[in-house]
Amino acid sequence: MKNQLAKFAGTLLVTLIFFALPAVSSGQDRDITEGSSSGSIRSDVSERPSGPRRRMLSAESRAALVAEFELLGGAEALLNAPSFAALRDDYKAALEKAASEKPIATDLTPLKYLVFKMMARDLSQKKPTINADQLAAAMISTYIKTRDFMPPILSAGVSREEAKKAERDAVAALNQLVRQRVRARAKPVAAAQNAPPIGTTTITYGVSLNDHPRHAREGTPKRKGTLGLTIRIAPRFVFGITFDTFSSKKRADGSYITGIGNTTPSLKYEALDDNKKHPSVSFSYSITLPTASVAKTLGSGRVDHKIIGDVGKKVGNTSLGLSLGYLFAGRKGQSGFSKTGLAVLSLAHPLGQKFTSKNEIDFATRADKNPSEIFAINQIVYKVNGTFSLRAGLRTGITPNSARIGFTGGITINTDLHKIFK
Repeated sequence: MKNQLAKFAGTLLVTLIFFALPAVSSGQDRDITEGSSSGSIRSDVSERPSGPRRRMLSAESRAALVAEFELLGGAEALLNAPSFAALRDDYKAALEKAASEKPIATDLTPLKYLVFKMMARDLSQKKPTINADQLAAAMISTYIKTRDFMPPILSAGVSREEAKKAERDAVAALNQLVRQRVRARAKPVAAAQNAPPIGTTTITYGVSLNDHPRHAREGTPKRKGTLGLTIRIAPRFVFGITFDTFSSKKRADGSYITGIGNTTPSLKYEALDDNKKHPSVSFSYSITLPTASVAKTLGSGRVDHKIIGDVGKKVGNTSLGLSLGYLFAGRKGQSGFSKTGLAVLSLAHPLGQKFTSKNEIDFATRADKNPSEIFAINQIVYKVNGTFSLRAGLRTGITPNSARIGFTGGITINTDLHKIFK
């Protein structure tokens, strides 16, 4: 908990720095150090009781300033410092030296220190006679005592306009650095919520072979092969599409009639993630397009709609799920839809590192002439590696109107669009 609070506080502070930077500089007559780029300040600044905080006066406060400096990792690249640790130690030494000088009108914060160092480095590159370290030290000393850093710059033969440009460039570079730090700190938060990155792609191909129901008049043996694709198009939205590459049903004479099947696009919205307070909740909608042949009796020629709500909860290593929804199937040869209530109870449990047992019971209510049915699907999934997995299982009819037995099998490929189009 302490580590989480510390990470949150760090992220908040970096974010505040990010939003504060543009407001205090960038092309204005004010600089990031609260002083005036004109080099002039009111004579009573250091005497006012309501003046700036003097956090450098105590060892504890100086330690806090050094801790703030840690949030600016990467600044060493802006100054060609040998390492961030070396740059931090230089800042710590500058704080100790500044704290011993009198009077102290204001603090040497991490941002002020970096701006002065970057300005001095920039100006020394344009004027070879300037020593960057000496100029930075003089700017720091003058600013701490008077809140005015311009005298050393003007004494070095630099114009006020050149100083303003160096200041703006330094602030812009730090602005970009802080923006990168904010983004980098946001990534672990997303990872902690188990949200796959946008572009995550799953490709599946499965085959199902189902026998006729125990009441043979209620159906015939069927076979089907389905190619599926899902892509995460946004943090909480997943687009999917399935296509039955072949659909086959047995004729009365024992032969099979075969053709392509239907095509089904879908969209899923993940409303809630599973955590200690509540289960995961998602909603999906799919529309079945009648690409299967009506002449071969493989399809109805009508559009179907399906709406599903899913609830999931992980208990230990076991994932539990409940799905409820409705299927609105277009009636063959007539208008309107037949309405079927759907429900699925599911359970998934790992069997070692490579295998997972997936089990579910499916329910469908009666619709027009289609009888209600209950059946179970039990599969074993073998994870070949992080990309490929294989699955195989049995479909068992529980009610007389369901296919009495069936086989399912398939392959799954996990990847992302960046790899596919790399």
